[in-house]
Amino acid sequence: LTLLLLGLIGLIYINADAKWLPFIKGDFARAHKKIKLLKKNKLTDDAKLKEALLSLHSAFNNTYGSNLFANDINDFISKNQKFKSLSLQILEFFKISNQILYSNNRQDNNQLLQKLISISKSLRDSERGV
Repeated sequence: LTLLLLGLIGLIYINADAKWLPFIKGDFARAHKKIKLLKKNKLTDDAKLKEALLSLHSAFNNTYGSNLFANDINDFISKNQKFKSLSLQILEFFKISNQILYSNNRQDNNQLLQKLISISKSLRDSERGV
């Protein structure tokens, strides 16, 4: 009976709507997973970076409830206190985003992708409360 109950709880936990369950499939967790998989993908480095940026921007927009721009970061943090300690990393993300999307002056793409993976991991951990 105990094993049946644990199995039923496990099935509900896996198949339920992930938004209200702790440690599962938050916006930043999905973005982090997608960015990690991009590193192994055979796309060009520019395409990987743009896809990684789109994933993180989408996670920010979903969490914020509308489009988040660099000048809205303080409002985002005030609405989502769990990201307060990451304000510098969030600013760094928007700086990288502007550099990649709007500038011809670029750095090493692999280094930027690693930095985006690190930022997304930190955001995922804060989202989970870890």
